[in-house]
Amino acid sequence: MLSLLERQQAFQAMLLASSSDERQAGIAVYRNNIRAALTLALRLSFPAILRLLGEDCFRAHAARFICAQPPREGDLHLYGDAFAAALAGSPLAAALPYLADVARLDWAAHRALHAPLAALLTPQALRAAQGDSVFVAQPSLSRLTLRRDARAIWTAVLEQDDAALARIVPDPGEIHVMVMRGLGGLEIFEVSPEIFAFAGALVQGLTLEQACAGMGDAEAAEALGLCLTRNLFTGFTPTGREELPCP
Repeated sequence: MLSLLERQQAFQAMLLASSSDERQAGIAVYRNNIRAALTLALRLSFPAILRLLGEDCFRAHAARFICAQPPREGDLHLYGDAFAAALAGSPLAAALPYLADVARLDWAAHRALHAPLAALLTPQALRAAQGDSVFVAQPSLSRLTLRRDARAIWTAVLEQDDAALARIVPDPGEIHVMVMRGLGGLEIFEVSPEIFAFAGALVQGLTLEQACAGMGDAEAAEALGLCLTRNLFTGFTPTGREELPCP
């Protein structure tokens, strides 16, 4: 006798299967509803990819992704984090080498706009920071290394600016960008490799002292200053103690 978990897994497999077995005819309505809901979630999360690929091509890639990687969470705002990687591994990647990076920008923007709001790290709170402080990143923050042409393509596609799109010269060179929700809405800005690495060290849980290792005083001050003026962090945790809230 099947356990409850085994029954649920079997039912999920039937919902995601592409079989046209007549014995599963009663499942078809559920299967279609599930696929339609998940495809819609991907359409909303990846608007630039939808416009680049067109409706039919997008649906085909979404269908393959849904079968290969069904959602693991009840919140469909969280579904699609691996879609960019799936596109990178598709035959389209050879013809459209910027496609996966445009998808990564789509996802970072979607994530930023749906992330919970958090308090800002104030100058008053910052005075308590020490060398062993571990900074807490804004929930909306994503750090991306992209092809240099990907951001311009993403912007032109979303603005439906065909003239701007035609002027873009393919450029596989790297840029480092931060994507987050700021006080005025979505923010996307490029930073130097040094500041990108510094911010990444803090985001990954290194202490302020560790993140500054190997940097000159002026370089470290510039990097920390940009992180603070851009409101990348919401608080900090002195090592071994609870997070200090922002007043």
